[in-house]
Amino acid sequence: MKLTDLAVLFIIIIMPFILILRIKSENLRYAAYKSEVINRYLDTAVEDASESMLIRGKGNKIEISRERAVNTFFNSLFINFNTAGDERSKNILSAYIPVIVLIDYDGYSVMSMEEYTNSSGDMEQKMIWKPKKPYVYESNGFIYLFTLDQNVTVYSQAENRFYEGLPEDIRVKLPDAGVLDNDLFDDVRKRTIVESIRNDVNTAINKHNKYAARFGITYNFSPPSISDGDWHR
Repeated sequence: MKLTDLAVLFIIIIMPFILILRIKSENLRYAAYKSEVINRYLDTAVEDASESMLIRGKGNKIEISRERAVNTFFNSLFINFNTAGDERSKNILSAYIPVIVLIDYDGYSVMSMEEYTNSSGDMEQKMIWKPKKPYVYESNGFIYLFTLDQNVTVYSQAENRFYEGLPEDIRVKLPDAGVLDNDLFDDVRKRTIVESIRNDVNTAINKHNKYAARFGITYNFSPPSISDGDWHR
């Protein structure tokens, strides 16, 4: 399995027609009537970001750089939408992206709008990364830390001990850990990953509505309509 199969940049982008009218660019005026052009710009930006986020760290180990991914995504988007030299247009375009999620092998990170006090004591709004969250599920005294494949870490609260490996191997040592059952494990794993990400995406989008008006946006953002089949892919 390639590393790129285990790390996915998932970006929720809301691009209503009003945005096209607000950014004064010949390129965007034509693109307003050609949705396939806009979709291609967005797809290209996501692909560029996904490729750039893989870097070599210590010991030639492949690592993921969230900052490089986001910077590349926005740079690609600004260039394709012909807004690279216009700070106002760049800010408007950025404001229509309420959440970015980096789906990693053993957890995910969410980038969304937050309000905080800067060094000058003024309130400021900015898209920031939240701490990485594991794919965690708790049941009957066991805590399961899932991954994007079959590997799992199970914490036994009774023994105060972690077990790591494949479910069939851990089940021999923890027969009471019912989630490790063949008929149940994959369903719980996928549901945990999907629901964790979906809940945080919905929370981020709902919060984004509070800040959108400050950018002059009257559009009301809502969570995307994505089928369970697409979430589980």
